[in-house]
Amino acid sequence: MELKEFIKETLTQIVEGISEAKKANKNSMIEIAPEGVYGDRPLKSNRGESSMNTRMVDFEVALKQTEGKANQVGIGVILASIGSKASSSDKNDNETVTRIKFSVPILFK
Repeated sequence: MELKEFIKETLTQIVEGISEAKKANKNSMIEIAPEGVYGDRPLKSNRGESSMNTRMVDFEVALKQTEGKANQVGIGVILASIGSKASSSDKNDNETVTRIKFSVPILFK
């Protein structure tokens, strides 16, 4: 996969995930990625309300790309699990692991 394709797909999936989370929580006591909240820590707001109740949720995701003998390519998210191991029985597979980090602001109303 080319770098530009990786960036496009990664950002698209992050944005779609945030959008779906916003829809799923629209009637709750939180607002995900509220408009007008920006910056790193401490967060700032141009909405005229305090950003004291806004927190960043940090994500660190590992993506694993595997290419097998038959040129089959797959990409998946590696989920961390206590006490488990991931292994491959085929020593001819090529694996690449890429880590991405991002944060999403959450406003607690």
